[in-house]
Amino acid sequence: MTQPQNILGMDIGGTKIEVSLFRLHHQSIEKFIPFHTDSTHQYSIELVDDQRIPTQRDNGYEDVLSRIADLVQKVLNDNNLKVADISSLGIGLPGSVDPNTQQMLKGNTNIFVGKDLKADLSKKLGSQFSIQIENDANCFALAEALCGAGQKYRTETGVNFNEETSIGIILGTGVGGGILLGGKLLKGKNGGGAEIGHTQLISNGFNCYCDRKGCVEQYLSGPGFSQYFASKSPTMAEDPPSSKDIFAMAEDQKPIALRIIDDYQNLLVQFLANLNNILDPDYFVLGGGVSNQDIIYKGLEEKLYKQTFLKQSRPRVYKNTLGDSAGGLGAALLPFLEEGILK
Repeated sequence: MTQPQNILGMDIGGTKIEVSLFRLHHQSIEKFIPFHTDSTHQYSIELVDDQRIPTQRDNGYEDVLSRIADLVQKVLNDNNLKVADISSLGIGLPGSVDPNTQQMLKGNTNIFVGKDLKADLSKKLGSQFSIQIENDANCFALAEALCGAGQKYRTETGVNFNEETSIGIILGTGVGGGILLGGKLLKGKNGGGAEIGHTQLISNGFNCYCDRKGCVEQYLSGPGFSQYFASKSPTMAEDPPSSKDIFAMAEDQKPIALRIIDDYQNLLVQFLANLNNILDPDYFVLGGGVSNQDIIYKGLEEKLYKQTFLKQSRPRVYKNTLGDSAGGLGAALLPFLEEGILK
């Protein structure tokens, strides 16, 4: 029997750095998160510890790097572990990551752009273990595909992980995506293979910071939803409600909120239909704050199926099952996916 492995997952965002210590068991243990990739390979993940600190990115790269290393060391010390006890570390960054250099090319936390975080952190920790760096939305998609929504799909259908096509979408402060084809992350030549939030949804629509107009992110993210509400309600344009407030208004049966949420769902359907007609996935899984609102799922699949090119193409649309832990968990599993250990 293969011994359990101590693995680390790190989720780095614009506001927080989270380090999670997991134990990967090469067998299914019910009290932990069990998952299977096919009918014979069974695993389970045990969350041992999880700690977070503010990113404080305004202090610059070197300061943040030191604080990351200190947090990793604290997690190890708190659990009576040494660096030598760790098998691997996966890191999710808030931007596009070059698949060859493992450096971030573009994102919302610019201090990491062009930096060799992998080498710099290895030096700080004095580590010899494997480190893999990836876009944070890819980490979310991987975690849900292996341990969350994908686990549910495989149980329902008997399809193997290595035969699936799945799309993870984060509807949060922005819109990010991760695509898995046959058990592999779609990265693209330069690491921008799943930047689906910057595909055009509305011709000549709202301006986006990427210099395009009408991007998905400007309509389906939380701030984008609020911006869309303001455009449809001039009396509230100067101080529009947040997406959370809009959903609360809908619970109180406010007509304008119900109408705007219906518009939101129709735009979401259009977005999913576009992706479906390109990739024909087995399922979608939605994450981020907006995805936690049950109202957006009401009738969603039925509307989507009316827009698929192949009428037998009926992908499932799942709400995320792992919550905030998905980013760190997906990051922790990156080295195992890259090295082909998870069959």
